[in-house]
Amino acid sequence: MRVLILEDDLVLAGIVTEFLTSEGHTAVPAPDPGTAMRLASENQWDVCIADSSPRSNGKLDDADRAIFAALARYAPVILATGRAWAHHVDPSDVGVAAIVGKPFDLFALLAAVDSAGALGKAGV
Repeated sequence: MRVLILEDDLVLAGIVTEFLTSEGHTAVPAPDPGTAMRLASENQWDVCIADSSPRSNGKLDDADRAIFAALARYAPVILATGRAWAHHVDPSDVGVAAIVGKPFDLFALLAAVDSAGALGKAGV
């Protein structure tokens, strides 16, 4: 599967990229929303993993919602965030296929990628 990773923490992006690659996926990191949107529009993706911005304390803000909605035009989006509110939100309420809380188990993230990728291939 081809996975786009929107993550501003370059160390975490590298770990996730390396792990997904070792599991047979093609993973490409994007350090900011602009780069992610450019890559999303120029390539075919099965899944996008996206971090929420630091300004999303307490709830997901409108700017992040817009970014996720734009990315979702290209591939199902998995929100990966350490924000406490994310544990109490249904993914569909914020326009994503899944939410994975940070810190996350890499194999739990892999399961979310596989699940979201299957949804994307089914056209859901």
